[in-house]
Amino acid sequence: MRRYEVVFVLAPTLGEEEVKTQIETFSTVAQEKGAEVLEVEELGKRRLAYPIEKFTDGIYVIFYLEEEAGIAVAELERRFRVVDAVIRFLTIRVDEALVRAEKFKKRREARKERRAAARQKKAAAAEAEAPAPEAKAEEPVAEAKPEEPAEAEAEAEEKPSKPEAEAAPGKEEAETAEKAEKAEKAEKAEKAEKSEKAAAKAEE
Repeated sequence: MRRYEVVFVLAPTLGEEEVKTQIETFSTVAQEKGAEVLEVEELGKRRLAYPIEKFTDGIYVIFYLEEEAGIAVAELERRFRVVDAVIRFLTIRVDEALVRAEKFKKRREARKERRAAARQKKAAAAEAEAPAPEAKAEEPVAEAKPEEPAEAEAEAEEKPSKPEAEAAPGKEEAETAEKAEKAEKAEKAEKAEKSEKAAAKAEE
């Protein structure tokens, strides 16, 4: 079955009743010639792209038809040419455009599938050519050091710490200085006592 879109423009001077009469007349003609009127779309008054027969506006109507041989379309076009109320018309065969679009769609899908298959094949070849990864050598595990015996810990406790070892010589020096001071005082006292005795003898 062939599918057509028949667009025709009526003069803007027609009233609503006249527009309806023209639409019903053309629809009846199409049906009498064996076409099936799928839909009638009234677009109303619209601005024309350029003036036609001194008209700047027109009433647009679209017939969606389906028939086998195109006889109804030919009859409609003949009537459009002789009726003064029709200022322009255009017929478009839609099924051919749909078939063409379907072919283009299938071609695009087939092209996508071929490209996807080529990419998969290329990826598989690259994986096959890639060298196998080398196994990493296992690192030796460090052995845990044996714990030191308890005697070493006791010996470490007996050893004085560094501050204590440094403090020991200072203590000895202080004691020596104290002894020297005491000896000096004793010597001075002894000398003073001797001088006192000598003075006493001299007085006698």
